[in-house]
Amino acid sequence: MRNLVQSLSFAFLLVLGGCAGAVSTVASTSSLYSYGEFVLASDGRDTIVVVRGNPFEMDQKAFEKAVTDAMQGQNFGPRTNFTTAPTENAKKEFRVVILFNGSQTVLADNLCKAPEKYGSRKGAKGLHVTATYCWEDESLTEVDGWAGAVAGADSPVFASLLAQTTLDLFPVTDDFDDDDRDRKPSGG
Repeated sequence: MRNLVQSLSFAFLLVLGGCAGAVSTVASTSSLYSYGEFVLASDGRDTIVVVRGNPFEMDQKAFEKAVTDAMQGQNFGPRTNFTTAPTENAKKEFRVVILFNGSQTVLADNLCKAPEKYGSRKGAKGLHVTATYCWEDESLTEVDGWAGAVAGADSPVFASLLAQTTLDLFPVTDDFDDDDRDRKPSGG
């Protein structure tokens, strides 16, 4: 059912994404995800990013840097350093895996378990991103994002797609936390 919904969403967004500069994302959150845990795992630390695929004719390391540069400061809350070359301060059990122009049917848990098995498809129309925030082999959040024609990694559309994807990967509220509905605004 999940693949059917994603396929229909993709078809709709592909039509929408035909507009120059349009960026669209669809996000899902696992019941395992906790925003508080994201804060504890990433605040003042490196967050590991694994980049799979490269939709542009450019050096892979330069592409990875363009990806992580576009992600910096795009999440709510903790100040973290998204990087493909983490220091010892990174929590190794948490990471982001981003697949560019990969298969539309790849499951986020599979990206977490074996990201090295996935890469870009040749001849893809537009730019498709599948990103997942992993805890070990489990996907905590997943985002599928689409953009129309993207000239390269220095394009404002590329930066916009990565910014929205990063924002959606780390939702502030926990959809599965029933306590949220009982909270009152802090000012009143």
